[in-house]
Amino acid sequence: MKLGAPTRWFLGLIDYRRLAEGPPPKTLGRFFLWALKGSWPPVILATVLFAVGGLLESVTMWLLGKVIDATAAGPGAGFWADNRGLAVTAILVLLVLRPLSFGLAGGFQSIAVMPNLFGQVMSRLNRHTLGQSVSFFDDDFAGRIAQKQMQAANGIVSVVQETVNAI
Repeated sequence: MKLGAPTRWFLGLIDYRRLAEGPPPKTLGRFFLWALKGSWPPVILATVLFAVGGLLESVTMWLLGKVIDATAAGPGAGFWADNRGLAVTAILVLLVLRPLSFGLAGGFQSIAVMPNLFGQVMSRLNRHTLGQSVSFFDDDFAGRIAQKQMQAANGIVSVVQETVNAI
């Protein structure tokens, strides 16, 4: 499948193959920082874009109220002359800024951040596991270790996604 230029750009924002520095830390906060290192700029940008999208939703409702008030208050003949600025602002917000904001935010979340974060965390955990001695696996089954890696990667991606959505 051939990807378009915007998709390739989104996919290149996080290098999920980037090596981690050292083993995973034992505390939760440091583990998150270790797992997400190198992916913060796209995550922060996605958060900002979702915040702008939320702000534009509020502006959209405010503009809708202004347009309804303007149509209810004035006669029909002079509407466009009296409300040219309001009409241009509404068109700009509804047809340009709002779709652009939601498209970029959706692209960051669906293409750049979430799939690459999962791959980044999984590859870092797998590299750490593969570097262990045979005695590391004596007390556990390899399937349980792989399951915990999947759970950790899914958990981190879910926390980041819900945090971005909440903001």
